[in-house]
Amino acid sequence: MVEAMAVPDFIKSMTYPVLRWLIPKLPASKSYARKIMKDTGHTHSVENNVLSVQFVEWYVRLSNHTDTMKNDVAIINQILSGGKMNPEYVLPDKKIQKITRPTLWLWGENDPFGGVDIGKRIHSQMNHSEFVSFKNSGHLPWLGNAAEHAARIKEFIQKRK
Repeated sequence: MVEAMAVPDFIKSMTYPVLRWLIPKLPASKSYARKIMKDTGHTHSVENNVLSVQFVEWYVRLSNHTDTMKNDVAIINQILSGGKMNPEYVLPDKKIQKITRPTLWLWGENDPFGGVDIGKRIHSQMNHSEFVSFKNSGHLPWLGNAAEHAARIKEFIQKRK
């Protein structure tokens, strides 16, 4: 969580008392998994079948057979108070500026939590930072092209050896 970050409506809705209770109890389906992916900025990947059948099945099973949804809803309710970010969980710019470790930002251009402008702003405040944005990609940009992300991460690490 950083300053000026957006909180998408579907995340805010998980703070409503009835939905906070109900969401972890509902069984997930393939259509649910696709909706979550669209809500997190991956519409292109869903509509163009970029996400593998195995990934969608894994996501459904993760949601149905683990406490993932219960834990996600719990942390969202801890971080958001009345649908607004709790300042206790926001990393302010002045602290970002103090980060000295090399950092690689892989940013989806359709990330509903913060567009490329927020990513570039964070990147610009760090001395040892690189920023790469990905078109047609959302909050989890590697979902659309894991191999490219792995190659970029490997290159970033190797440059620092």
